[in-house]
Amino acid sequence: MTHCAAVSRITAAGLALHRKVMPQARRAQAAMILRMSPEERVVVYRALKMLRAIGEALELAGDDSVAE
Repeated sequence: MTHCAAVSRITAAGLALHRKVMPQARRAQAAMILRMSPEERVVVYRALKMLRAIGEALELAGDDSVAE
């Protein structure tokens, strides 16, 4: 398996779009999270933390495959 690094750049239009939609996305995310109980939030945050750790471990190992 070969692992290729890639460099990408965002265009001015892409950056403008990002700046426009991110505040809306953050508000929507906050509204959803606020509907969860504190216990549910803990479960979600633990799962996200685990997914991040797995992704970082796969990246460090050079594994860019996707499990089926």
